[in-house]
Amino acid sequence: MVALLLLLPFVPSWRAGQWAAALVAGAISIIGGVWLLFRGEAPPVFRRKAILGAAVTLGTITILCVVLLAYWMDTFGHPGERQIRGSDDSVLYLYEYTCFPPDSRSECGEYSSEIRVRVWVFPVTRTLYSCKCFFGEPSIKSGVAEIPLEENRSSAESFLRIDLRSGEILRDG
Repeated sequence: MVALLLLLPFVPSWRAGQWAAALVAGAISIIGGVWLLFRGEAPPVFRRKAILGAAVTLGTITILCVVLLAYWMDTFGHPGERQIRGSDDSVLYLYEYTCFPPDSRSECGEYSSEIRVRVWVFPVTRTLYSCKCFFGEPSIKSGVAEIPLEENRSSAESFLRIDLRSGEILRDG
């Protein structure tokens, strides 16, 4: 459950809550493991109650260590984020993954970008578009966002048009 909470792509404003929920779920698992370790009788599947309690506790501690390592790595490899807001409270999230260390945006050749949209009322997002490019400064005209694609390595497209009301990519022609 802890890993699932952290693997879901949350909207940026909910990211602190995502980590807090993962740590609370981990703490509940540790408390449950300790409770199983010291309660009176063990389930019939396990011969000894210590095996069950130790397995749950050690498994949760291991997962929490992996979670903290992922958090530490996320602070260094965190993408650049921008938001495009439409007139009807619709939001596009633009993520740019640049080279590390950030000497130049495209020095390493491994850069990429993606556009995400929020899934209905939930604080999670889904990827709408991804490319091996950078996004220029978007312009919004009558509910349509036009985003220039800079240093595009994946296709011959030079810009992207997205309807902010429906969250769909508009293809010309």
